[in-house]
Amino acid sequence: MNRSVQQLQYSLQTLALPVTAQLRLHPCDGCRVEELALAFDRWQQKARQELSDCLSMEQVEVLNRLDRKLLTLSGSRQKPVWSETALRQSSDWRQVRSMAREALTKFNWPLDVPPPM
Repeated sequence: MNRSVQQLQYSLQTLALPVTAQLRLHPCDGCRVEELALAFDRWQQKARQELSDCLSMEQVEVLNRLDRKLLTLSGSRQKPVWSETALRQSSDWRQVRSMAREALTKFNWPLDVPPPM
């Protein structure tokens, strides 16, 4: 598995984790919640380019849905979706975690806590 695909798997595993585990895996700086989305965005784009001929329609669709959801969150001006409180309490973030678990399933990747990269 190449680096982009490994990083995509790592970002999906991180997005799928319970909140406390998500926060432990990211440094204690002001934008660690935002980094969850940024990592997915960065690596899903690179992995899609490298795997364009190998991805199933189901895999493409689950990545598209998760990407759209995160884009919707990033466009939200009405609530502080990038806070730790939102990560813990928001139904939007619960949906992101569920979608990430679905993506891992579509790729046949484990739902495990990812090893440190």
